[in-house]
Amino acid sequence: MPEPNPKVLLEAFADLTNPVKFKRLQLIVGNIGISPREFPTEVQDMLMRLDMDGIEIWTQPEHVPVPLIDDVWKSERYVRDMLSSNHCKYPDRDRWLALFVKVRYPHLYRHLVR
Repeated sequence: MPEPNPKVLLEAFADLTNPVKFKRLQLIVGNIGISPREFPTEVQDMLMRLDMDGIEIWTQPEHVPVPLIDDVWKSERYVRDMLSSNHCKYPDRDRWLALFVKVRYPHLYRHLVR
């Protein structure tokens, strides 16, 4: 029997500030084949689909409302800056990229969390 309110868990800030996991996220995002300019649209589309399917986004321990991607991104150059960075500067933004990978590319996500 399916769960009445499916949930997906956002990454913890501590996980994203881990240098090894951040480098893995960089590799995955850099090799997905989506241009940096298309990423905000792709992430927002993914968030809208989750919302329409009734899937809730959670952190430990509470529900997180789906944000407007413009409030999260703030810059078209964000993905390019993230890919060239040596460490996680904006964990708030990176957790949405990690969620995007988790939902759209689960086969790649498992490499991020191992």
